[in-house]
Amino acid sequence: MNGKELRNGDLNQTVSLKEYKKGEQFNLSLHFSEVNTRHAGNFTCEAQNKYHKKERNIQVSITCPPMFSTLTTLPPRAEPGGNAILRCEVYGLDHQKIYLYHWQWKFQEVEIKKNTKYTIFYRHQPPKICQQSKYSTILQIKNVSNDDLGQYTCALQLSNTTLTEKNIPFYDFATDDRKHIFNLSSEVHSHEFVGLNTNAVYEVNLRAKNADGFGLWAKEQLTTTADVPGAFYGPCHSVLAVVLSFHGILPYQKLPNNWMHDSLPGVPDLNK
Repeated sequence: MNGKELRNGDLNQTVSLKEYKKGEQFNLSLHFSEVNTRHAGNFTCEAQNKYHKKERNIQVSITCPPMFSTLTTLPPRAEPGGNAILRCEVYGLDHQKIYLYHWQWKFQEVEIKKNTKYTIFYRHQPPKICQQSKYSTILQIKNVSNDDLGQYTCALQLSNTTLTEKNIPFYDFATDDRKHIFNLSSEVHSHEFVGLNTNAVYEVNLRAKNADGFGLWAKEQLTTTADVPGAFYGPCHSVLAVVLSFHGILPYQKLPNNWMHDSLPGVPDLNK
C-alpha cells in the first residue's frame, strides 16, 4: 500500500491465497474490517514466477456515510441575580464545511445578539474519523431575573438553511441544595470518672464526629475544690453546627483509647 508491503494483519486486514489447480491460477484478496479513511490509498498487487512478474495498481478511496447531525442541549441552572448557562452541541458535521456553519440563539422567537446581557461562545472539536466534527455553543445570560424566563432556541444553520434546532425551556430558577436547613435534635451524652484528685486542675478537650467529618474542639479548664467535684457542662460543635451538650470531668492526662467511644455512644473512636 502506497509503496509499502502489506502483511497479514496490517491495517486490520487479512491476506488469503487461493489455488486453482487446473488453470494454475492464483487469486489474492485483501479483506478490510472497521474501514475508515486511513485505508484509502494506492494498492499494488504483484504476481511472479521464475519467468515473469506482473503487477497491478488499484486506487482505493473511502466514502464516509451520509452526515446525520445530532443536536443535544443542556438545560440552564441559575439563581436570581446570577448567571445562566445554556449549551448546545452537535455531532456529525462535515469538517470541510465547518466554516460555513453558524449558530443562532433565540428567546421567545426573537434572535439574540451579543451585548452586555448576553455572551455567546463557540467551540469546534477536530474530526477523528470520516471528517466528522463536533461543534458546540454556549449562551451566557447575566444577572438573570423573571424577565429572562421563557423558551430559548438554539439552531445550527448552513448558509441560510436551518439544519437542526432545539428548544430549551427556562421557566424556573435552580435550587441551591447548600442552603437547605436541617432541623436536627441535640443529644446529651455523659461520662463519669472516678479517682479524681481534689484541689487539682484538669483540662477538658472534646469534639464530635459524624459522617461529614470532625467538629470543632471544645476546651475548658476545671478545678476540683471539694471532696466531691461538681458537674461540668460545656458545648461541643459538630461539623453541621449542631450543638451537643455533655457533662463530666476529664483528667489532664493521656486517656484510654476508647474514652470517646464510651462517652459518646454511637460515635466512632477518634483515636483510630
